[in-house]
Amino acid sequence: MVNEQEKRIAKILGVEELEDMDDEALDYTEQNMREYLGYLIENVNHPCYLTGVMEFKWERSYDFSVKIIDAHNEYEDLKKEDQPSHTDIFELVSFEEIDPYEGIIVAVQRMSDKKSFILPLMDLKVTDKKSKNYGIIDDFLFWYKEF
Repeated sequence: MVNEQEKRIAKILGVEELEDMDDEALDYTEQNMREYLGYLIENVNHPCYLTGVMEFKWERSYDFSVKIIDAHNEYEDLKKEDQPSHTDIFELVSFEEIDPYEGIIVAVQRMSDKKSFILPLMDLKVTDKKSKNYGIIDDFLFWYKEF
């Protein structure tokens, strides 16, 4: 049984007949990723504000449940200097490229200090659940993680 989200994704990827669809039609392939990237470029409205889905790779070494002052201060210093945080709010600047391991890569600008970063879209989510962009990016995240 195909749910509504899978129907939207199939349409984005150019799958016409869902009933006749083979198990691999929605798989993560280079061609499907290019199709999805084209769809995102055409359909995401700007401005688009994003934040982290969960801790970024560099943040995973910090235990946020333990309040160790030195570690917390080090984390805050790194965040201010040159590291993006999953708690930051970013504005989507552009879609950059496709990486075989991290999917679609985007350029973003942190709202608090205007610093720029290059991040995998799979690590981000739209901040405003009521915006059209929320559904578009949420469908991408579902597709990327499920297929």
